Amino acid sequence: MFGLQAISIAVTALVFTLPGPVAAQDAAAAPEVFVPRAVPGDWPKLRLEGLDLRLPPGRSVLEDYSDTKVWGRLDETSRTGVMFGLEFDKAPERALKRDNAQAAGAIMLPNGHVLRRWQMQAPPEAGVPGRAEVLVTDLPVRGEDRLAISVMTMNTDFKAAQTEFETFVSGIMLPAPGSAMRRDVFDGVLRLPFGTGWNGLGSSAPDSIWMFVDDLPGRLRIERGAAETAGLRTGTPGQAISFLGQPAQLFGYEDGSETVDDGTGQTGQTRIVVLETCLPDGGAVSILFSGMPGFFHDARVISPFADGLIVMPEGARPCAPGILPEGAQIAAPGSPRPAVLPPFDVAPVGAVQPRAEGTALGGLITYHLPIGWTAAPEPGDTGIGLAGPKGETAELARSAARIGAPGGLAAGVPKDAWPRSDIILGWPVRRFDWSDGGQEQRLYLYEHCLPGDEPFGLKISASKAFFEGKPFGDLYRGLKLAMPDAARPCPEPMLGDLIKAAAQDAQPAMTAPAQTAPAQSAPLQIAPVAPAATPGAAPEAEPDQFFPGQGGYALYQNARYGTFISYPASYFLPDPPPGNNDGRAFTSVDGWARFYVFASYNAEALTPAQQMARDIEAHGSASYSASGPGWYVISGAIGSDIYYRRVIEDMSGLIRVFEISYPQARKTEFDAVVAYMANSFGPGSGD
Repeated sequence: MFGLQAISIAVTALVFTLPGPVAAQDAAAAPEVFVPRAVPGDWPKLRLEGLDLRLPPGRSVLEDYSDTKVWGRLDETSRTGVMFGLEFDKAPERALKRDNAQAAGAIMLPNGHVLRRWQMQAPPEAGVPGRAEVLVTDLPVRGEDRLAISVMTMNTDFKAAQTEFETFVSGIMLPAPGSAMRRDVFDGVLRLPFGTGWNGLGSSAPDSIWMFVDDLPGRLRIERGAAETAGLRTGTPGQAISFLGQPAQLFGYEDGSETVDDGTGQTGQTRIVVLETCLPDGGAVSILFSGMPGFFHDARVISPFADGLIVMPEGARPCAPGILPEGAQIAAPGSPRPAVLPPFDVAPVGAVQPRAEGTALGGLITYHLPIGWTAAPEPGDTGIGLAGPKGETAELARSAARIGAPGGLAAGVPKDAWPRSDIILGWPVRRFDWSDGGQEQRLYLYEHCLPGDEPFGLKISASKAFFEGKPFGDLYRGLKLAMPDAARPCPEPMLGDLIKAAAQDAQPAMTAPAQTAPAQSAPLQIAPVAPAATPGAAPEAEPDQFFPGQGGYALYQNARYGTFISYPASYFLPDPPPGNNDGRAFTSVDGWARFYVFASYNAEALTPAQQMARDIEAHGSASYSASGPGWYVISGAIGSDIYYRRVIEDMSGLIRVFEISYPQARKTEFDAVVAYMANSFGPGSGD
């Protein structure tokens, strides 16, 4: 005997083994005109993922998913029943044809939708005689999904159930062919007709939804709960507006994190809409638009809101004090409000600007410079000069004569300048920093020489703000280095001879970190260890904390995010804090090793696997990787250095990073030290 559950399983298997391409002879048949039946007034109204419908009374839910719903009335004793179902699927005929369903013509609804009819008999394993009919829309009705509407009978006269099924079909409110269905967000509070191409909506239940279209330079984020302001500066004034008929606050700011190089030179933008009416639980609804101007002005972003609705549920009320962002400008009751929708006040997409681009130094460098930069290759292709729009200059040169001669690339390096180990354009360099005439100078001298022991390097002269901000990153991304296969480490003392101040015999004796890590213990909470002061610089307030520990180690703790790590304090000295205080970099006293820690939020909502893949690509390769819940580690070699990178992510999406690089020749010295530092890095856990 089959019980009710077994019957339900058989029903579900039959009704929703859905569909692929329609048979040619059926596709050619002219559809019958469907004449809707009057829906009785006692049929309750329902809404399924944005689709309004009516259901015969007395039906129980047999299957309930975001894309599938089955209702039925089953009698276990008599083993009889009638079931109705709906399913959204991109290709619903595929499973129907696999299960030998037969095409049986088509119908046309009054609004023009054509639905193909498929029929099948219950399989022998169902244990009861049954029949099913499925109607499948020709066109998508929800994004890229088509709709399958089904009826199934068991031990019941199919023709008797067909009349009720036609009434059920009559009560389904499909959008016009080619029009997008209004999708429910937050259980129908927002009803937005997103077209094809949008990713990320999924179920309407989550409190945070991130959406994007693959070829659009931006993303949409919808939140409920605390008002979400992303990177908005506290106190930024809002504007009282009407958004889809609801009172709301509009905030906006330039968002450099959303800037992409689309050739226009424009900056990314963020616009935030916070509804002034809160949900019954007191939570606010926030809608964040972030991206380039092309995102805001695209019809795929504009249309869902131009044709959308907001339906506040019963119990919704004006947001309580303190819920809206600090800069909210509440208008007096009855005051006029402008109706505002995308693209808001974002400027139109600008024209593509000309760029300086080409190759230099015999194909060693390929450049595609930021807007406003110019390039001046030198005769003989031994160097190239680059000039920025605000007086910045950069120079790349090859050959000992171009680097070490008077007026060459290394001219001006102070005798007391200490080299640091760094990586630029993917290869290790000796880096020198100094000031000259109010400009910051930075020389990168590559540790690898070209064939014939020919050295080369890069020098940049610019303001401090240039190096600390986006302009330096823009220039960096516009340069590509094609290191030849025959490149080899420069012979010593070539680089020291080129830069007398950095000669090997002038460097101080290196104080190596302890080869054996000290026993793990809590750092002493006593007077902070003061970072080394920069000569000639005015003393600045130290934002972070440094606590002495055992064995010459100190504990660093970041003031903004609380990230901490223990490190050999006699060997590593902290660099000046960055402007945003998200972490700190440390450089060894001999300049050969460097590490940094920082934190930021996972704004792109990348999975740990995606983050690890991106990090490995950025480093070129990884000879070792490991991961666990909330953490991962990669390590490998870049040139003559070893790198080790450890990343942890907490439940709030805050990512903390520790990365250190040091010479491969000193691996034995550093192994225990790096292991100790990694174990102290936190908060976090793992191996």
